[in-house]
Amino acid sequence: MKHVPFKYGGVVQLPYFIDREREVEELTMSLGSGANVILYSPRRYGKTSLVHRVSQELESQGITVVYLDFFQVNSREKFLISYLRAIFDKSSGWEKMLRRISGFIRSARLMLTMNEEGKPVLSLEAHPGSSSVLFEEVVNLPEKLADKKRWVVVFDEFQEVENFDGESFEKELRASIQHHQRVNYVLMGSRKHLLLGIVTRRNRAFYNFGKLIRLQKIPAEVWLPFLKKGIEQVGLKATDALAAAIVEEADNIPFYVQYLAFEVVETGLIDGRIHEGTISIALERMMTNQEDYFRALWESVSYTQQQTMLALSRENRGIYSKAFLDRYKLHTVSGIQRSVSVLMKRGILDKSGDEYVFEDPVFRRWLLQVGV
Repeated sequence: MKHVPFKYGGVVQLPYFIDREREVEELTMSLGSGANVILYSPRRYGKTSLVHRVSQELESQGITVVYLDFFQVNSREKFLISYLRAIFDKSSGWEKMLRRISGFIRSARLMLTMNEEGKPVLSLEAHPGSSSVLFEEVVNLPEKLADKKRWVVVFDEFQEVENFDGESFEKELRASIQHHQRVNYVLMGSRKHLLLGIVTRRNRAFYNFGKLIRLQKIPAEVWLPFLKKGIEQVGLKATDALAAAIVEEADNIPFYVQYLAFEVVETGLIDGRIHEGTISIALERMMTNQEDYFRALWESVSYTQQQTMLALSRENRGIYSKAFLDRYKLHTVSGIQRSVSVLMKRGILDKSGDEYVFEDPVFRRWLLQVGV
């Protein structure tokens, strides 16, 4: 059985990790020098994979990197235990680490249990009335543990803090970490408007917290040799035109480029060759695989938002003109503005220059079929 040489979903590592040399160098230098960073882009541009690659570089320099995904955090209490476990997991000598942590966490009792794999799992039982003190103790833990070597803490999808305690949580967190000298932070997010609202508004606790970096798409000219090499690796014929078509159909979004390339190779192996209809077949397979998700997303928005999406799937410029409204039977400019605002906040749409684009190109193609 031949191995398909493309990877999507989860953290992408070498040899599937492509390009990003400049971004790896910039982030490694900034974080190694003690700067805080806000890294953002639409979903599936490869932020987590990039930070994982940077973490490898930093850890080779003796810097400890802690990662916490806020998608897994839905309360202040969940944050504390998840963060504590992420810190604890950075040590290979768990007994020693438990003793060190226990020396700094006085307002709760720490407990260890073993999971089914025989690995230690940390939990805590807070003392009555110790909530604020415990929060400070946990948040300050990296600074206490850092000693002579720096630590870097990555908070992924940080905009999700707005789902619990909101600005109150932000203020409490910033009040502690602003004094840290041996720890610096990466705030990451894929819902641009929410994350930028947190770090660019003067009345927010994380205003001007660090260096803003927007992760861009990987240039098409970088993709072409990577795609051709991977396709030819399994004995299929690859042309520049085929590789360029994959990049174009995937809207140059890293996740979807690798996803579509994976499906093209699988289709080609099943058919025995890549032919004129291979990309269309691969795209149909992708839409079929995500049909339930797309339909649930469609049904979760209002009728006006549905009609706005259908219009934008066909045309994405000049959307507030009378001609656009008439062409797609939309009623008012204000109605489109409200719909676009909601769709952007939900991460369905993004704006690039004067164009409104779908963050998921496969969803856009599905909408084109729905609207027939």
